[in-house]
Amino acid sequence: MTPRPGWILAALLPLAACAGPAPSPETPSTRPASERDRRPVAYVQGRAVAWSDLRRPLVEIAGGEALSEIVLDQRLDQRLESRDLRVTAADRRAERERLLARIGRDAKQAARLLRGVRNRRGLGKQRFDALLWRNAALRKLVAGEVEVTDAAIRQAYAIRYGKRYLARLITVSSLAKAHELRERIASGTDFATVAAEQSLAPSARRGGLLKPISPADPDYPASVRKAITKLAPGDVSSPIALADRFALIKLEKTLAARDVELAEKRERIARAVRERRERRAMERLARSLVKDADVVILHPPLERAWQRYRASAEGAR
Repeated sequence: MTPRPGWILAALLPLAACAGPAPSPETPSTRPASERDRRPVAYVQGRAVAWSDLRRPLVEIAGGEALSEIVLDQRLDQRLESRDLRVTAADRRAERERLLARIGRDAKQAARLLRGVRNRRGLGKQRFDALLWRNAALRKLVAGEVEVTDAAIRQAYAIRYGKRYLARLITVSSLAKAHELRERIASGTDFATVAAEQSLAPSARRGGLLKPISPADPDYPASVRKAITKLAPGDVSSPIALADRFALIKLEKTLAARDVELAEKRERIARAVRERRERRAMERLARSLVKDADVVILHPPLERAWQRYRASAEGAR
């Protein structure tokens, strides 16, 4: 139940041109600053700030992420070339339309919300165009991998329109802690209060409240889905073993299946299934291309930033 890393949306820098052999590394103290490096890019209280003043803090702040984006773009470019594929202007426009469609149905509102997203993420024209290029490239490369089966459509139908369970969750690091908290709840302490104070899950800030869970939804562990179907409203489960934690579930209420025939929604569900599988395949490909890349870094501060970024990206999985 951990959020997936946003590899595609996080990769936002433009495609880097392939370069020849890198020059020998020089530290900022020994490397002569070029005229452009010394040229002021800002003034603070009348004192000039040069590009050379910004370079090191920028590397420390975002160098690892920026390098990962360049690595991904170069590897995508190589993959496209090896398969005789290319990203066209029409492909980039199609990616923009997909993005707008995901944001909202009303075109004007979607465009306004997109502008807000771009402003918050610092997505100017260059970086936004790069995002569209990257998504289009990944989509072309995974196109042959995505299959929409009847079983997948029926599963998606069950998740969206079938019986669901509204529940609260507590996750802790040990079985002993789970038993301790269950005893507190059995003694009269409110489950939501315990979740807010003790749970390690992101839902803690909502008193452990989850979105309605479908027994058919593979995004939730099978042990959680199985346990929740055996609870009556108000019941608290016994501790449930997860991969590296233990969980308690309280069922708030059961939500009946909606009166919607599969035939009515089949085409829409099939499109949604394809889009979801496509996005996951794109994320897997992006992750593997960056992880498996042969990257040699000659600048120590960038090397440290790169290692920090790699560690955080792996931790988000």
